[in-house]
Amino acid sequence: HFTDVARFKSRISAEDFSPGKDDKLTVLKMMFHLADISNPVKNFDLALAWTGLLYDEFFKQGDQEVKAGRPCSFLMDRKTTNIAGCSIGFINMLVQPAYEELVKVIPLSQVC
Repeated sequence: HFTDVARFKSRISAEDFSPGKDDKLTVLKMMFHLADISNPVKNFDLALAWTGLLYDEFFKQGDQEVKAGRPCSFLMDRKTTNIAGCSIGFINMLVQPAYEELVKVIPLSQVC
């Protein structure tokens, strides 16, 4: 993720960047990647429902790891994972910075 965002940021800063022509694929790849991590930008009720489903899956995996005698993976421990805190970190570290780069190319006024 971080490499992709850094590469995108570098490309859109280049003097020869052309989102409507040569760099259309670059922009589309970033949009596709952001669609994968877009849950926090959906309406709150939908985002909350999907977050619940995601952590249900994570916690089931963690339960299986513990049952198999293995250490519980990051975010998978239902006893110690703070869902709200993890969600805020996900937004602040991954989602927001990536979308901030995309809106430099496709302003929100064109989307909303």
